[in-house]
Amino acid sequence: MLGMIQRRPTMRPLGRAWRMGALLLQGDGAVWATGISTRVAEPGRPQHHTASVEIRRAYRAAAIVGGFPMGETVNHGIAPIAIDETLIGAAGPLFVAEGQAWARWGRDAPVRLERYLDDLADLLLHPPQGA
Repeated sequence: MLGMIQRRPTMRPLGRAWRMGALLLQGDGAVWATGISTRVAEPGRPQHHTASVEIRRAYRAAAIVGGFPMGETVNHGIAPIAIDETLIGAAGPLFVAEGQAWARWGRDAPVRLERYLDDLADLLLHPPQGA
């Protein structure tokens, strides 16, 4: 017989970063691939909704137990991106091709990293009306 021991998700702070689409950028130059974002809020009680609702509830609870302040946005399920030769032809959100740095976000076609960051910074500085 096979079985699983259910464990609650856990979180711990790794530092602060700016979310730029599919990338998290830290002040020290570290780059991470984004995972899931969770707003820290009271998780409430299990209400036996869909599995995805209960998973999000468990993430909120893990963020509180991990000591994150209420209202904070926590990025979790992230992966470090090494800034080295492994980026050449890499399959992740950041890669190097033809001597240029490129970014992928979801299913969109890759764009040069410079344009990608310029576009995201412009959205931050000039958000669309109603955003």
